[in-house]
Amino acid sequence: KVCLNKWNKDDQTILLVWSVCLICFFGGFRVHEILIKKESLYDPAFTLLSRDIQVAKLRINGKQIETLQIKIKSPKEDRIGKDHIVDVYEANGEFCPVTAFKAWKNSDPPSGANLPAFRFPSGKPLTGRKFNAILKEMLGPHIDYSRGKITTHSFRGGMATLLGMMGMSDEEIQAMGRWSSR
Repeated sequence: KVCLNKWNKDDQTILLVWSVCLICFFGGFRVHEILIKKESLYDPAFTLLSRDIQVAKLRINGKQIETLQIKIKSPKEDRIGKDHIVDVYEANGEFCPVTAFKAWKNSDPPSGANLPAFRFPSGKPLTGRKFNAILKEMLGPHIDYSRGKITTHSFRGGMATLLGMMGMSDEEIQAMGRWSSR
C-alpha cells in the first residue's frame, strides 16, 4: 500500500489497483478469473462483468458482516463450466477487500453491467498482463526481480501460505483456494 500511495496516478486508478490486490489475495483468485486476458476482446460467458460482483450483508454468529459475492464463470477446477459464487469477506482495517471495492465503486468508475468489472477511468479494462506490469513498476525498486518476482499469482500463493501459518489444515486451504488435489 505504501508503494501505491507514492504512485503518480489518479486516485481512481489507485483505488482500482488496491481493490484488485485485496480481492486477489482474500479471494485466492487466479488473475484471469477476475481480469480479462486481452484489452480489446472479451466473452461475457467467461469474463467477470460488473453485474457479477455484489456486496451482500450476512449474519454470522449474530453479527452482521459484508461480503463481496463474486460469480466466477467456468473456473479451472470445474471442467463442466458451471458458475461458482466466491464470497470474499470483510476484514477490519485498511486491508479490507470489501471496503477497498466500495471505495473504488464510490469513485464513480466507468460503469456498465455487461462490461468487464475492473476498468480504468478511461474505460479500458484492467488485464492480467497490465496488472503484472503495475506490480513490477511499483515493486521493482524494492525487489531484485533477477532473484524472484512478485506477480498476480503471488496473491494466491500468499493467501495459502498465510492460512497454513495460521494453522489451517491442507483440506481447509484447498477448499478456500478452490484447489483440487490430483
